[in-house]
Amino acid sequence: MSYKSRGEAVRAAVDRNLCLVALRAGQAAGYALLHEDFFGYGFVPLVVVSSAQQRRGVGLRLLAAAEAACQTKKLFTSTNQSNLAAQRLFATAGFVRSGQIDHLDEGDPELVYVKWCR
Repeated sequence: MSYKSRGEAVRAAVDRNLCLVALRAGQAAGYALLHEDFFGYGFVPLVVVSSAQQRRGVGLRLLAAAEAACQTKKLFTSTNQSNLAAQRLFATAGFVRSGQIDHLDEGDPELVYVKWCR
């Protein structure tokens, strides 16, 4: 499935009950999308945490919720090589490097991570 914009992808995930939202003091602190169509496995294509809530465990809670909701044996996610914060988040959440995809963003490979769920 192809989306023209991030907003379109988020709306589609919300419509399909595949958007996880973290609340803090009644406010949205972040969200994550979960799909289960990545070669037959779960995939988190997007984790967003508000700048005011970063480094407070929101991303970890969103990834834990995605893992709990995942119906497959493995959960994958990815980020650009330049996104060191996401790489640290994934490692802290127990994901391990699984591979690399070149030429999505020229000069900034996509790093793929996996976590075994069950």
